[in-house]
Amino acid sequence: MMFRQIFYWLNMALKGKMNKTPAFNAYLFVCFLQFLNIVTLLIISTYLLKFYIPRDYDKPFLIVCFLNVPLFITNYTLLYSKRREIFTECEKQSKRSKMKWAIFTFLYVVISFLALYYSGINLPIPKN
Repeated sequence: MMFRQIFYWLNMALKGKMNKTPAFNAYLFVCFLQFLNIVTLLIISTYLLKFYIPRDYDKPFLIVCFLNVPLFITNYTLLYSKRREIFTECEKQSKRSKMKWAIFTFLYVVISFLALYYSGINLPIPKN
């Protein structure tokens, strides 16, 4: 339910004369935000578990990228392929509910980027 609302509001935000595929771009943006959240959780967990990953070691990056394949497939089947149903469902909501979800979507996007920035920049890398 939550990501359906986020998908709808990102679609509404991306609509415009220059954007010919706002639904697809909203789908990609939802996947990207979920990817950011996964990376943030991995950064925080490596810090808390004091797990050291050498800078030249690329396997964790590949694992994270492969984890996104099911994420893309799931979001495609649950969001993009049902976009018309989601749009009609969200259009029927009250103005108060629409405003609540618009604010929540904005906060979700901002907090996702801030969490990645804070965890990636400010957490020290554990030493051996």
